[in-house]
Amino acid sequence: MAVLKIPTNFNIDLEFEIPEFYRRLFALLIDVLIEFFYFRIAFEILKSIASNGDFNEGFNIVALSILLILPILLYHVVFEITMNGQSIGKRIMRLRVVDENGGRPGISQYLIRWLLRISDVWIIAIIATLVTSPFWFRNA
Repeated sequence: MAVLKIPTNFNIDLEFEIPEFYRRLFALLIDVLIEFFYFRIAFEILKSIASNGDFNEGFNIVALSILLILPILLYHVVFEITMNGQSIGKRIMRLRVVDENGGRPGISQYLIRWLLRISDVWIIAIIATLVTSPFWFRNA
């Protein structure tokens, strides 16, 4: 297992074991599966509410869909803050987020990490939308 050495001001090198890639990947896959199943349930709820015909305006459906998608967007930051640097997938794989000194990161560090993760998700979502668009593979 690879070791990361960080020098400190006290001339002491802190050593951290870097987890293997497959453990981090499996933790991410577990989290994505949890988010996917939540999304499917939320989508079915939204579809059943919309099929009742109680919503005449599109704004109510949009507001409800944002409300149902909000837990997916806040999943990582809420779990990492409340569960000491772990999400459900990280807890199963026995991983934890630490700061550069090996301690518990502050809330600001969790928020920065979450903001950077959202940019990755949006890039993947845009690429997936472009690739799955019906105009992408149309006959010329």
